[in-house]
Amino acid sequence: MKLEKFTIILLLILLASGLAQLYGANIFPFEGHIIRDTHIAEGIASGREMRLVGPTSEAEQNSGQQTLGPLYYYLLSAPLLFAKDSIANPVRLYGAIILFNLIAILLTYLFCREFFTKKIGIIAALLFSTAPWAVVHFKLIVTPSFLPVFVLLFMISLFKLHLKNDSKYIILLAFSAAALLHLHLSSLFLLPLAALVVFFSRKNIKLKHILAAIAILFIMFAPATYYNLQNSENGAGGFLSGRLSGETNHLLYAIESFGIPVLMVTNYLGTYWLGKAELFSGQAGNTIYLLSAVVIGIFFLLSAVYLMRYALGRFDKPAILLFAWILMPVFVFAIMGQNVSPHFFIIIWPAPFIIMALFVEKLSKKSWLAWGLLAFILLANITTIGALHGLLEREGGTSSAFGTSYAAKMAVVDYVRTRYDITTPICFIKHPKAGYVYLFEKAGYSNIKLINIPQDFSEKCGGILIIDRFTMFDYGEKKLKADDLQFINTMNRTTIYHAEIAESIGKAG
Repeated sequence: MKLEKFTIILLLILLASGLAQLYGANIFPFEGHIIRDTHIAEGIASGREMRLVGPTSEAEQNSGQQTLGPLYYYLLSAPLLFAKDSIANPVRLYGAIILFNLIAILLTYLFCREFFTKKIGIIAALLFSTAPWAVVHFKLIVTPSFLPVFVLLFMISLFKLHLKNDSKYIILLAFSAAALLHLHLSSLFLLPLAALVVFFSRKNIKLKHILAAIAILFIMFAPATYYNLQNSENGAGGFLSGRLSGETNHLLYAIESFGIPVLMVTNYLGTYWLGKAELFSGQAGNTIYLLSAVVIGIFFLLSAVYLMRYALGRFDKPAILLFAWILMPVFVFAIMGQNVSPHFFIIIWPAPFIIMALFVEKLSKKSWLAWGLLAFILLANITTIGALHGLLEREGGTSSAFGTSYAAKMAVVDYVRTRYDITTPICFIKHPKAGYVYLFEKAGYSNIKLINIPQDFSEKCGGILIIDRFTMFDYGEKKLKADDLQFINTMNRTTIYHAEIAESIGKAG
């Protein structure tokens, strides 16, 4: 069978995206709740554990819910069913996210091919696969990393239900909606759109399909419902109360609600991901980087204006639904007047990239410069991703939201393994750093100790002290006083990336 050109281009996009992600497969954050979820995934894969709910606000299962089901943990554990337990387990978990990311790119193309054109599908897939914010988010072993696949299934269902009058898609709609709520409760803000579509399509929906959808919802929510009845928990209520309570600053949070989605379409990663690090050396490189982000942001806003005019001017139903996909959740967040995080807006991906693709295709009919602009955006994205990978490989992480990477922590563990036997005490200040503890325990070290201040190191540890001020939350180091920091600076230390390793000649007591 002869492959058409769009299929070949799509396969090349998927191959390039997959290879790029595999190239940096060990450069991802590894700390905090990622360690908790890794332990749970290992427990499920080995048959030691069964989960009824997804991630909670604390490590224990009976703490406040953040999802309405355990699907995340079962998706996460799948790669470990076929692998021997090892220190490389986290890389295998990340492999599941790579696979889902590629499926999301494929579904983006299929969605556009069905409701717009193949050319728009290719452009949207290119933009989505190279968007730096998407690349960074898909390096996180967290629930939002699995969202885009199910968001796309959700939107395909809505479009099919409303535009094609295909009643059976209410079954897929029920499944994808439940899956989204298993993964992150920000998905609640897509439900008003679903309710409107179902309402306007109600005359064409068959009873047997409604009953099947209800059965799907019952099955999908049964584990969490049982858990809630046993533990008097209300995951959605807790999440919503957090969005509705407390002091509000409507203007500030409205700006954030509209501004963050625009920022996440550009190549500008900012201090949120990079901290004080700069992606490019020299003022010229960083100036070009900033200007390219401005150009991409303006182009997205122009694309949104074009879509709005097209949707309302021609009353084009696909365009209206696409516009509502972005606008409804953003408006809900803005009206609530509460602080929002970038990962809340993953539920609108890849709609912004589809909108940009529509505008590129529109402009290309008038001038070849449209393809030049697309090439500029892709070049800016790819250059940013390359610079980011270089930074993470060179520094081992950032002092901001990214934190210390798995690869950098493994470098510390490998250094210790070549010099100290497994009975050596591994010490941390005030709080153990979960990522290091996990890796050292996998390597056979179990003598993990805590000290309150660096001055206690020689007397109370008698092993090695690991100080990592790049780790996302800094833990104990954040609470150290000036004289404590000065004392650390007088110690003989070996630096691996940005982690400092000090050796004690004191007692092991």
